[in-house]
Amino acid sequence: MRESTRETVGEIGDGGRTKALLATGRLTQFRACFATVKRLAKNGLCIDRGAAKLLGVDVGDEILIVGR
Repeated sequence: MRESTRETVGEIGDGGRTKALLATGRLTQFRACFATVKRLAKNGLCIDRGAAKLLGVDVGDEILIVGR
């Protein structure tokens, strides 16, 4: 995805006010969903718990994000 950026999951919580498309994996392991996110003062993003569960990611994992 040309307009995507790689980010690190810094926290899993309530997310934020920004909605974005998140993706992880390749080929048969590819997963994507809409999520609420917020940029953390330290490195990474806070993503909502539902998105983390759907994507199968945890703190420290890399994801692709596309702004809405």
